[in-house]
Amino acid sequence: MIDLDDALKTLETRDALRARLIEMRFFGGLTPESAEVLNLPVIEVRLGLRLAQAWLQSELDRTVAGA
Repeated sequence: MIDLDDALKTLETRDALRARLIEMRFFGGLTPESAEVLNLPVIEVRLGLRLAQAWLQSELDRTVAGA
């Protein structure tokens, strides 16, 4: 959990929107609703979420491999 929190903080400094999408999706269960809240097209939210998930997975893999 600490690694995930650290990765989310790093993502937030690099791309605040994608960090927010991750938080909205995984802690709030929102995806289409995220588009409404952020006033963005659903396709943009889904793409941003996929890119954020891929980045987080890569970051967590790197963290675990370095441990």
